[in-house]
Amino acid sequence: MEIIFFGSSNFAVSILEAIISSGYELACVVTQPDRKAGRHLKIALTPVKSYCQTHNISIFQPEDLKAEEVRGYLKKFVADLFIVVSYGKIIPKEILDLPKIFSVNIHTSLLPKYRGAAPINRAIMNGEKETGISIIRMNEFMDRGDIILQKPVALSDEFDAQSLSASLAEAAKEAIIEAIGLIKNKKYSLRKQSEQEATYASKLTKEDGVIDWGKSRKVIFNQVRGLVPWPGAYTYLSGKILKVWQAHYTDFNKPEGSGLASFSQSRNLKPGRIPKIGEVINITGEGIIVCCGSGFLFLKEVQPASGKRMSAYDFAMGHRIKKGDRLG
Repeated sequence: MEIIFFGSSNFAVSILEAIISSGYELACVVTQPDRKAGRHLKIALTPVKSYCQTHNISIFQPEDLKAEEVRGYLKKFVADLFIVVSYGKIIPKEILDLPKIFSVNIHTSLLPKYRGAAPINRAIMNGEKETGISIIRMNEFMDRGDIILQKPVALSDEFDAQSLSASLAEAAKEAIIEAIGLIKNKKYSLRKQSEQEATYASKLTKEDGVIDWGKSRKVIFNQVRGLVPWPGAYTYLSGKILKVWQAHYTDFNKPEGSGLASFSQSRNLKPGRIPKIGEVINITGEGIIVCCGSGFLFLKEVQPASGKRMSAYDFAMGHRIKKGDRLG
């Protein structure tokens, strides 16, 4: 079983490692071209390229997948399978049709839910209780190919986008090795996706990170978790950006989650006074409590503009945040 692998990200590296350690032959690895990145615009390699250079694996970095010479280069390998995971470019049909069997994609959702660029983030932001891995036979339409197999992963409140990505990578390694075995032994079956059940996970933008304190505590909590590390959920304090890295949701009557013992001491509003949206209700040794459109959010870790990540309590003490201050 000769394979050509398409991938670029750290997530893709873990899948590549699994394929190699399982003894499958790699004809070639295709990854994105080097790009300028960072404040000083230094040339950055994809994680997949860095891994391949370290392990003396042949790489190919085409700029334009539609170029005839690209098709000619890949065609000469006469590969059985193309495996695509987190590559970062749409692959044209004339490339997908090159392998002797077909091209396979690893997608980080239970398709047809969350087709698109940001399935991990959007699943968390939407408060899903389950996500997973889908292995599909690729066609010319994004994430619409027939399903070969799926592996569900429970999605608890403990996950953020980074930790969920790591958990899904473990599931994906098992899934792709199982799928390759089924394909090799001609024991796989194909299941069409339901277009009626399809949803779309649009690409993240910096604007996704803006916290609207008029929304419910749970919605903002999911936003914080779903946008780690980029673009990150953020608000404004005295006109300056304050990034929120970690939070929990709670209310005055029913503290939820761990580490909130001191919250019961925060019921010190004047009788009959309704707190304002985005108002700092209290500051404890555990963090900052903020009023939302429904309930209260407990900020645990924040990062001021041009500063480092720190506990919300340390930030409040260092910047003299007090009850009654407004965020947003």
